[in-house]
Amino acid sequence: MNKFKSEGTPYVGILYLGILIDENDNPIILEINTRAGDPEFNCICPLINESIAKLLHDCATNKPLKPVSFSNKKSVSLRIINKDYSLKYLREKENNPPKLPLSSELSINFNKDRGLFYCVITSTDETIQQASDNIYNFLKNKDMGNYTFRKDIGKLL
Repeated sequence: MNKFKSEGTPYVGILYLGILIDENDNPIILEINTRAGDPEFNCICPLINESIAKLLHDCATNKPLKPVSFSNKKSVSLRIINKDYSLKYLREKENNPPKLPLSSELSINFNKDRGLFYCVITSTDETIQQASDNIYNFLKNKDMGNYTFRKDIGKLL
């Protein structure tokens, strides 16, 4: 952020760095993201100890921000998308999201990107493995219709 300020373009908002840690513990930046609707934001929100609404309001009104504290828990998000994730599909077929039951232990958010529905399921637990297992156990035996998801999220391969 100091780099932005020093160049006269201060940044206010959410900044997500997708970082991979390689086998030698070296961090590698995979992506930089600023959109709050992306799955990364869903994964970070449950770990923030402060009021997210207040943080966003303070950002929008240029109020000074205090350092944000985070929970020690782990969070995993899984994106469920249409098997034919293409704009061509949009013009030819109805594209309704999967029907999933509500869960008190998971956050389930339905979104629409360029007309294509998708769903993000987020779980928070003591370990990445437990958070990941919560999602996969929830999805077990659910009728996903024409939707699919990766089966390796939160897993060390």
